[in-house]
Amino acid sequence: MAAAKFLKAPSVFATFIRGGTSKALFFHAKDLPKPGTARDKFLIRVMGSPDPGQIDGMGGGRIVTSKVAIIQPSERPDADIDYTFAQVGLDEATVSYDANCGNISAGVGPFAINEGLLKTENWQDRKRVVKIYNTGTDAILVAHVPFDASNGRALEKGDYSISGCPGTGAPILMDYSQTASPERMLPTGSPTDTLECTFGTVEATYCEVGNAIAFIAAQDLGIQGNETVRAIDSNSELIARVREVRGRISEKLGKCKDWDQVDEQSPMLPMVALVSKPTSEEGHIQARLFLDNHCHPSMAGTGGMVGWMVQALEEDVQYGDPVQRSCVGTECEAFEHSRGIWTCNISIKPPMTRSSIPQGKHSGMN
Repeated sequence: MAAAKFLKAPSVFATFIRGGTSKALFFHAKDLPKPGTARDKFLIRVMGSPDPGQIDGMGGGRIVTSKVAIIQPSERPDADIDYTFAQVGLDEATVSYDANCGNISAGVGPFAINEGLLKTENWQDRKRVVKIYNTGTDAILVAHVPFDASNGRALEKGDYSISGCPGTGAPILMDYSQTASPERMLPTGSPTDTLECTFGTVEATYCEVGNAIAFIAAQDLGIQGNETVRAIDSNSELIARVREVRGRISEKLGKCKDWDQVDEQSPMLPMVALVSKPTSEEGHIQARLFLDNHCHPSMAGTGGMVGWMVQALEEDVQYGDPVQRSCVGTECEAFEHSRGIWTCNISIKPPMTRSSIPQGKHSGMN
């Protein structure tokens, strides 16, 4: 009887990193196929898609874990590292590279340091400043990464905690101030846009600082805004409405030819945030964020940052009425989501208009 033949599976180096309330596989760009079909197929296979449970892959069956970060040294004079974020579909064989994940971006600096792409010598206060070019949004992010002076590696242990993730870790301060510009604040040229949908008329505020996100009052889509993620994801009518809103905005901006083709032509962006009054004393605003036709289990880092920059505008943005504006100008803003409170530091010099940009620093990562 002939001996069975076994094919040796190919291997590629990767690091599995949690950033904020998300997780991703981090790859060196040099270890992957060039951008294109071969790379897409590889990432889809590694994640285990298309399969809602991603059983035969590393994806984990959730939008916050079906993520990839592709890292390489940057040739740009204003950046140390190039970072390409990839969101892999769950039940569809899709990969989107046109966005950023604020949570995963917190892992870019530590990965670059630990992999020897950056040195920590001669840096004061045991913190390494890492300038990151995000290819999907064409923007510079700045990470402040604490490191262990004894070995030069990024620090992992600490007493910093965030809602949506158990335990504590070392804080990674993410500075998003360089992602803001007058063009990105209100790309449509208006603080509010009227969307004629099949279920009625909806007013939305659209912004592209950090990520492309549309903000809508939760009550306009038929919910209170404090529902659980499970209740929202099981509400097929609401999910369909959110999808249509995303499609209408994409069509308006030329991201898709017909709103009903948004899943095929612009599957990840824009995100949609349904905002409402907070239900806790700690929160200034409450939101439920949608990505890939699913409700985010907590809050995207870029979602909170964009939300505060838009909310700071002294114009008639869509969700100005249902939230507290007294927080504008304070040192720390509190974003309430389904798992707790997310905080963000923003320096604002009133009066705020679309041509004067707030300086935002994201402090909710570890």
